[in-house]
Amino acid sequence: TKYPGLGPNPTTMGTIDQGACTSDPECRPGSDNKGPYCYPARCSDHTNNCDCAADKKCYWDPSVTPPAPKCKDVQTSSCPDLDVAFVLDGSGSMNARFGSHPNGYYGMLEMLRDWMRTLPLTGEDNTVGVNSKVTGGTFRLAFVQFSIENEYWVCRNGADGCDGRKYRKQCPMPRLSGGRTCSNGQLTGDLSELENDLDWHETNHMSSLTYMAAALEDAVDIFHGSPSHRAHVLVIITDGQMNPLEPQKSTEIPPIRRKLDAEGVVTFGVVVRKGRQHTQADIEAEETLKPITSDDHDDH
Repeated sequence: TKYPGLGPNPTTMGTIDQGACTSDPECRPGSDNKGPYCYPARCSDHTNNCDCAADKKCYWDPSVTPPAPKCKDVQTSSCPDLDVAFVLDGSGSMNARFGSHPNGYYGMLEMLRDWMRTLPLTGEDNTVGVNSKVTGGTFRLAFVQFSIENEYWVCRNGADGCDGRKYRKQCPMPRLSGGRTCSNGQLTGDLSELENDLDWHETNHMSSLTYMAAALEDAVDIFHGSPSHRAHVLVIITDGQMNPLEPQKSTEIPPIRRKLDAEGVVTFGVVVRKGRQHTQADIEAEETLKPITSDDHDDH
C-alpha cells in the first residue's frame, strides 16, 4: 500500500505497524485516546528550514507568523483558503451498518478524522474568528450535528457547555472531559481542538430523527466568524430524507438558503449509502437536499 503503516483502520488501537510507519519518510506516527495511528506526512510537520527544503513537495515561508506553519505545500499553497463547516447527520438510522463498517455514524467521524489529519490547517484556535490572517491554501473546520427538531449539537467549552441560544433546547449540554479545549462551536484551524470536537461527537450522538433546520441556522452563525478572504463551504452529510420529508415545501429552508447565499457559502450535499447499489431511497434523499445545495444542484 502507499502508506504501509496505516492498516485497515487508522483510528483503532493495534491496527498499525508503528515500525513501518516510523521508517517510511512519507508517513508520520501519532496517538490519541484510542491509541496509535499513522498519517501521511504533511509539510507542516517540518519545523525548520533544512527539513522543509529537503522535502521536495514543500517550501519554507519565513514571512509566516506562528502558530501558522512556515513550511508549506507547493501544490496547495496557491489554492484558496477554505473555511469548511460540516453539518452531520446524527439520526438513529446512522447506527446501521454502512458497507463494511458496522456503524455509519462512527464511520463518518472516523473518515473526517483521517481526512483532517492530512490538511494544511491554519494553526489558529477557535477564538481568532474573522481576524484570521493565515493564507496559502489553508483550512479551518467546524462540526455541527443535527437530528432532534429545533436542536443542534456542538462541542462547547465553559462552565456548562451551553450558550442558551434558542436552537439548542437541551441545556446544559455535556462538557468535554479532562479539561480539554474544543472548537466551542466555531471555526478552528487547531488540530487538537478538532480532534476533541470529534471525540465529543462520538460520545454525544443524538440518535433521533432527521431535523436539519436548526443546524443550518447555526452554520449561518458560524460563517459570521469567517473573513471575506477565505472561501466559505458548507458540507451536509446525511443518509436519508429530512423531516419534514419535502423541504422544498417547508417554510424553514428557503430563508436559511438565502442567508447562506448572503454569506457567500457554497453548499454541498453528500448522501452516504448503506450498500454498493444506488437505491431509490438514495435518489430520494438526494432530491430532498437539492433545495439547500448551491446551484447547479446536480453538481453540489
